[in-house]
Amino acid sequence: MPQPRLPLPPAPAVYSGLHTDHYPWTEVTTDLLTRQGQGLSAVFDAQQGPHWARFVWVGGALRGGFTAGGEVGWPQAMAGLPRARVSLTPL
Repeated sequence: MPQPRLPLPPAPAVYSGLHTDHYPWTEVTTDLLTRQGQGLSAVFDAQQGPHWARFVWVGGALRGGFTAGGEVGWPQAMAGLPRARVSLTPL
């Protein structure tokens, strides 16, 4: 059964709705790794059409990623959503 995604408040997003055509996955990944080293606690969303992935970090540790179909890893999300709009919302 597909899992719903709870909405997040639009503010105070670090970035919201950035398109990976303009902010490539390599830059997104580098930014997240830097923030992870700084103790990132945030929710990252990627959306491409009806498909999406969400990842959660707490204190710099990735707690997991999931889609409507279940758990997903970072490489699978990047491959499955090559032209996504991405958002990062601190917790």
